[in-house]
Amino acid sequence: MYQYSQVSTNTNMTVDGNDAQGGSGNGGGGIAVADGTFSCDNCTVTNNQASGDDGGGFLVDNNASTATVTFTDSEFSGNTAFDKGGAFRCRGDCAIQITDTLVHDNTGNITGGVELGAGRFTCTATTAYAGGVYANNATSASTNTSATVPSGGGRLAANGTEIKSEKCDWGTGADDNSPHDISYHNGTHEYGDGASFDCTYIGCQ
Repeated sequence: MYQYSQVSTNTNMTVDGNDAQGGSGNGGGGIAVADGTFSCDNCTVTNNQASGDDGGGFLVDNNASTATVTFTDSEFSGNTAFDKGGAFRCRGDCAIQITDTLVHDNTGNITGGVELGAGRFTCTATTAYAGGVYANNATSASTNTSATVPSGGGRLAANGTEIKSEKCDWGTGADDNSPHDISYHNGTHEYGDGASFDCTYIGCQ
């Protein structure tokens, strides 16, 4: 599914089992958006892959684009990216808000859950365990400290990026993200259930 410079409101939608094939520039296995506004209520994005690029579940495409993205009462699971962002990847400026939405068991080489090359991502849970980013996996073993290291949960890869959590579940024990919940320039941070925090490229608070 590809949307360019539009306003799209979706309800009770399932995006399952798609593959964005090819090399670099062919991301967004489930949904890709360039500019515009995209919202989804009670939507399921599962088992999609970007077999040669980024954004297995959802991609904000084009470095010059701006997109506002909202998911409510939804789920992202089983999505895979060849490189970055098993669930979400922002190349262009994005404002992604997920509310009472579960992002789990997604996989990427560098980032399993959320990869931000630009923009902001906010997870909000209105009740306990209603929303979260957990049990996602980055398969790369890189420990290069000159760049942001791989992260199972969320990776802040450039200045100006931000990941915020408002009482969301970031996993504990068997449900933890691997290898980290959040990675940023020269650092990582681990959280757990019901976590509230604000992380940028330079650190977390």
